[in-house]
Amino acid sequence: MGRGRRTAKYAAGTATNPTAIENLYIYGGTVWASLYLIFGIMETGTIPGALNVLVDFYIMKLFGWPWDELLLSETLFGLLRSHVQTWGVGWLVATGKYGLNS
Repeated sequence: MGRGRRTAKYAAGTATNPTAIENLYIYGGTVWASLYLIFGIMETGTIPGALNVLVDFYIMKLFGWPWDELLLSETLFGLLRSHVQTWGVGWLVATGKYGLNS
């Protein structure tokens, strides 16, 4: 079985496994937090400014699911979009890493 086929099977398996979906959601949240830090550094130009951006993000994340998502989103569509984006980023990054390492 080639690398592409193994990666496709991994992607399909993680997209349908309830435990993997939850883990990919957590992983996607970590990726988003890292992006918040990077964009905070780029926007403010300082480490303390970027850390303030990250602290603001984590203050919103102190509440457990689904309360954190309800606080961050303003509408039902925003709630659904946030879930799909967070899971999707986790799924794409995890699948990409698997494909590169297999």
